Amino acid sequence: MKLNINLNKKNDEKSKSLLLSNILIFISIAVSLYILIDKRRPVQYEYLPLLPLFFGTFSIFFINNIKKYFNNTTFTLVYFSYSIRCVILPLILCLNGYNLLLGEYKTIVDYSILYKNMNFSIILSIYELMIVFLVMRVMFFLEKFTSNHIVIKDKVKLENVNNMFGKKAKYFISISTFIILLSVLFSPQLLDYFSFFIETSEIQNYTKRIELLNLRNQVPPLIYWTFVTFVRILQVFLPIILIYKIYVKYEEKNQLLGLIFSIFVITIVFTIMTPEKINSVVLALILLIITSNMYEKYKKYIFILLILLISFSILGLFYKSGLYKDQPDVNSLFSSTVNAYFSGIINISAAVSMVKPINLSIVVSDFINSIPFMSYFFKNYETTPQVYNEFIKGSYTQVTKIIPMIGQGNFYFGFIFSPIFSLVSILLAFFYEKKVKQTKNFIEKYIYLYACISFAISPIMYNLNIAISNFFFILIYTYLISSNDKYPQNMKEKRV
Repeated sequence: MKLNINLNKKNDEKSKSLLLSNILIFISIAVSLYILIDKRRPVQYEYLPLLPLFFGTFSIFFINNIKKYFNNTTFTLVYFSYSIRCVILPLILCLNGYNLLLGEYKTIVDYSILYKNMNFSIILSIYELMIVFLVMRVMFFLEKFTSNHIVIKDKVKLENVNNMFGKKAKYFISISTFIILLSVLFSPQLLDYFSFFIETSEIQNYTKRIELLNLRNQVPPLIYWTFVTFVRILQVFLPIILIYKIYVKYEEKNQLLGLIFSIFVITIVFTIMTPEKINSVVLALILLIITSNMYEKYKKYIFILLILLISFSILGLFYKSGLYKDQPDVNSLFSSTVNAYFSGIINISAAVSMVKPINLSIVVSDFINSIPFMSYFFKNYETTPQVYNEFIKGSYTQVTKIIPMIGQGNFYFGFIFSPIFSLVSILLAFFYEKKVKQTKNFIEKYIYLYACISFAISPIMYNLNIAISNFFFILIYTYLISSNDKYPQNMKEKRV
């Protein structure tokens, strides 16, 4: 009887997984057909229907158990980020009448060059998608990464707070806080480094970038780069410390009040941003996940907040695109903004169209300038993002455009090996997700989850330089928590 129940459950799971797979594949094929029959589609977008078609086709790699694969954080983020690029963005482009720009402000790029390379960029995107999905399928086959349970401690006592970090981490955080406050005291203009949520247009974004450039020139370099580095480290550590201490204080007394205070901390993280805005969004999402595992009886409400946070981020894109304004090209601006954030085909085409050849100086500069503290000493050496922005705007004084990772791979290695950077990022995401499940240390889970999500979204939302910078900062984070006197390992665990 028990065997029959288990078999029925297994068959039911397979049926649900098959249904979900068929729905996703059907949507992709439907979008492909809709674009294919659109008579307005210009010749430069001849291959556009292939993007959603091949996304649906490659989804067959996971058709038998896709519901189970969605329990894996890396797979979920990679799958849905590529679905945005390959299915949602082409649909938006089609509905918008194929009016797509690289930006509304200060661009000198010759669009005839971009249109000439558009179909090649579509083929390049399909090739990357195929390689990424194939490698993920092999990873699941070899390693069986099929769950994403976050393990936390059942009972957390007040006296254990001091053991959550190693001594070097506590000293470093204290020193960092002191240095940041001292830097602001001597250079109050450093407060301009922070902004509230998101600029309402690309013009405001450009203006903010100019202010940041002026800030670098006004503040002594040593103070500026020390401030920026320590702010980034505290941005990761300080919220989890506060949330943890709130949990310890209110777990037994008033969990609802503790949850409210924790949500307040997360709101601050989400709304007060540094120039790396996506980093604030990622941190807020992770903190909500961690908080949901602390306050289990309010988990459903926290899940609603998680959905609201994602929705609010999407609305932020709408707001920045100017959808609230009454202007004739608003749909084009929206399409351009979404394409910029998710490395759409016009951005890939711009990377493919760069005329400056790759050289050793650019390669070395890309790596060295991405290491914390090193960029100031090598600021006169040209990087790939600067080459990309120079091609688009005629100047790389302000690097406001993120070169797509696949475009950067093509610039480095050509077509065949272009997905290398994307593959390395995804493999790192799988690696850190495995560490999330292996470690029993609360803070390590938080850092590894942050690393996992950062690398999982890198192929679509970041580039090589940002990924390298994230990697070195993650090395700093892991070094700071790598101590023998950390949070006790032998406490009761629970799977959520």
